Amino acid sequence: RVQASRCPARKQDCVPIMASSKLLVQAVEMCKKSPALARQMRPLMVKKRYPTKKTAILATLSDSSSTPEVGSADGASMAPGMTQPSKDLAKATGTTQLKVSGGVFSRLFSRQVSAGSALGTPDTSVGEKRVCVIGGGPSGLAVLRAFKSAQQKGAEIPEIACYEKQATSGGLWNYTHRTGLDAMGEPLHNSMYRHLWSNGPKECLEFADYSFEEHFRHPIPSFPPREVLLDYMQGRIKKSGVEPWISFNSSVRDCSFDKGSGQFRVRVNQKDGAELEEHFDWVICATGHFSTPNIPDFEGLDSFTGRVLHAHDFRDAEQFTGKDILIIGTSYSAEDIASQCYKYGVNSVKLSWRTQPMGFSWPENFRTVPLLQNVKGRTCYFKDGSSADVDAIILCTGYQHSFPFMRPDLRLQTKNRLVPDSLHEGVVWQQNPQLFYLGMQDQWLTFNMFDAQAWYARDVILGRISVPERASMEKQWAADRAAEEKIEATDEANIRFQADYVRRLIEQTDYPMFDIEGVVQTFLEWEHNKHENIMTFRDKAHRSVMTGTMAPVHHTPWLHCLDDSIEDYVHKNRKPESHIAPVVPFPDKVPDGLHGQHEEPEFNPAVHLQLESPAWLKVLMGRDGNLDVSTSFPAQEHLSNGRPFPGLAYSAPFRILSDEGVRVFRQIIAANEQYAHSFERTPKLLRGLAYRSKFMRDFLYSDFVLAHMEKMSRTPMSPHGVLMHGNQVNFGEAGPGDKMVDGWHLDSVPYVLVVSLSGPDEFQGGELEIARYSSTDEVIERLQKKEVPAGALLTDKVQQPGAGYATFIQGSQIAHGVAPVTSGSRISMVNSYSSRDVFAQDMTSYTLSSGQDPDHVHPADFARHMAWRVQGQMDHLLNGNFWGKTDQVVKVLDEASKQLNATKSLISGQTTDVKPY
Repeated sequence: RVQASRCPARKQDCVPIMASSKLLVQAVEMCKKSPALARQMRPLMVKKRYPTKKTAILATLSDSSSTPEVGSADGASMAPGMTQPSKDLAKATGTTQLKVSGGVFSRLFSRQVSAGSALGTPDTSVGEKRVCVIGGGPSGLAVLRAFKSAQQKGAEIPEIACYEKQATSGGLWNYTHRTGLDAMGEPLHNSMYRHLWSNGPKECLEFADYSFEEHFRHPIPSFPPREVLLDYMQGRIKKSGVEPWISFNSSVRDCSFDKGSGQFRVRVNQKDGAELEEHFDWVICATGHFSTPNIPDFEGLDSFTGRVLHAHDFRDAEQFTGKDILIIGTSYSAEDIASQCYKYGVNSVKLSWRTQPMGFSWPENFRTVPLLQNVKGRTCYFKDGSSADVDAIILCTGYQHSFPFMRPDLRLQTKNRLVPDSLHEGVVWQQNPQLFYLGMQDQWLTFNMFDAQAWYARDVILGRISVPERASMEKQWAADRAAEEKIEATDEANIRFQADYVRRLIEQTDYPMFDIEGVVQTFLEWEHNKHENIMTFRDKAHRSVMTGTMAPVHHTPWLHCLDDSIEDYVHKNRKPESHIAPVVPFPDKVPDGLHGQHEEPEFNPAVHLQLESPAWLKVLMGRDGNLDVSTSFPAQEHLSNGRPFPGLAYSAPFRILSDEGVRVFRQIIAANEQYAHSFERTPKLLRGLAYRSKFMRDFLYSDFVLAHMEKMSRTPMSPHGVLMHGNQVNFGEAGPGDKMVDGWHLDSVPYVLVVSLSGPDEFQGGELEIARYSSTDEVIERLQKKEVPAGALLTDKVQQPGAGYATFIQGSQIAHGVAPVTSGSRISMVNSYSSRDVFAQDMTSYTLSSGQDPDHVHPADFARHMAWRVQGQMDHLLNGNFWGKTDQVVKVLDEASKQLNATKSLISGQTTDVKPY
């Protein structure tokens, strides 16, 4: 047979070819009309299959231009391009062969062939094997991506055939208005409803090999609507080029296993009524377990005069505007459907629980009640004796694992739990390791867990992972189940259990390992936010563990946002003239003379960091001119007065280093203090530790530190491109006069993290002093006249409580300095950072550091920073939508060329820039 799934060109022209000369001629005519189709089909058709004791069907398609236009249909004649085994089979069984212009398409319709016939020994190489994937949703697509990844790395892979009953990929994430049955008369797979947004952070399900930023070209908020997530999922598949492996509108009706041949027989019904029967060496069931409703019965429910439906059939919360509804269950669907109905104006909601209530602070028109006992008319009676009249009852009572297309000896039967029954490593069917089930767990992690499972199943098939004997598998499963039953009945314990499972799978494959602990922490933040306010948790932002980017907050709070489109959620959240570049890369080679000269430990965030939240964040001046405005950590998109977050001014002191971290920092500084020098603004400083010390560099680039600062500034962070600024150390010592440790100035870098490495018992004085003015221009003018802090509208002093504490400040906007040390000595480290938005304002000064840094380092250091910005701007132009926007194209090119020319002039000495103090 020729299937649509095996022909990547003109699928609509591909029809099942049965043992019929008429259909065969039709197929040949299609190839005659479309040379491209013929070329696409040829390499698929020449693959030889020799299944012993089975009907042998071989096909070849040759591009021989010398072939006569019409040839004999003699059963024993040989077509050009036929292999000797094909010829032998033709003689032994009889064939039908057609010669056509432009090539030969031969179809061999054989009789039963017994073992030892001309077919010979079956080919057992991986490339001659076949894999059936049932389902083209998140789990099935993960399988296709896994095999494609192996193929791209040079591995030979088996033939993949994926059957999806819907018209498009995406599985459950497709929406339809239908309920009950689909267009083919099949039980409907979908449980999606209009206006659905993700109820968990996208950062917890992000693919490790395809980030949201890569797909959408800029950061998006953390709780995307259904359409956005579907687009993301399908985008990876389109990029991988595996869609031709999928047969759409194809429903698997029966899957059985023949022990004699060691193969599965799979029967598939297609939309046009055709029925296919195929044989496979492996089967991967990836149909999910959220499509067969679990429907309990209650006394009197049949006589209820309102509407009764399961969450599977819920399609639109607007149907319940002004209604009184009862929701039975405490699952995710219960909390989300209740919230959706509230958003769209339900009159009242009763939440009925069996084991325990959900525990959220619901709105005033919600009421939590114990389990429903019986129904009379429209009155519902509950276990505590209370009652309520309702217009609709929505059963959010979960789903069953249902696989009616699998024969009983292959059919998974399990409850919804973290360790499902009968599956080795949660994936391999213990009774037959040629069968796999993906995505069958109770789920915290989703898309990336399906990836981990898909990579594992793939590697079993490719022979990279050896599956133990059944007894060993069952023993390991029993140990896993026992471990599951011992975990605490808390969300955190369940999340960590599944996180450990995902980590274990990834460690056995080449799937990219990611910060799984970071995902756990994001889940815990999400849980906290939900219990704080179930109606506003979607307004929070989370950091991607894949890219390090803090998500923006959606422009409209979820409760008031009635537009779920990609245009509104993705495109309208893109800042005009904004592009988030990757973190500035560290150079391949450290400049001469700046190599480390002593041994030092490896930087370990778990040992050397002690990240705590600042008590407050001061913001830049608002519209009312008020400079003394604080907000809480983490910074939100809007202040308490409803105005947009204007940008960080500086933070309260917060702990960042552990005592061990402080000790190592001081040890490294002492080993490099010989390279310190004086500067017109600073009596003693040490620069370039980012080059001299890998420990210091790893701290500078730490994802944990970057994420912490992003929560204060609300912008993605990178170490500043001029890496000589990285890990600068200032020394303050008591002496004659009142020389400041660091004079009044604006930084030429956007942000600085000032870390104290001395305790209060080691020195007196040395406070961080801040002067606030109405504008940056006024600050610069007063700095040039040496009038700061005179005339300041607001002054402040920040003293660190001890060693290991820090303050984060937008130093390019806020005048600041460090007061003189009156006794003892003070050591502080200043790390420089910039926004990864390459269109953000940049005031980096070439002249400022040209007199401090080595001549063979500074020009290239500065040029690398500017090259990073311009490259990001060109990436924006390359990947953005600029069709018909010539003026914007010119603007981007003009700004980039100005920056490059200015950099060239500064480095060549043709011009100088102004020091920011």
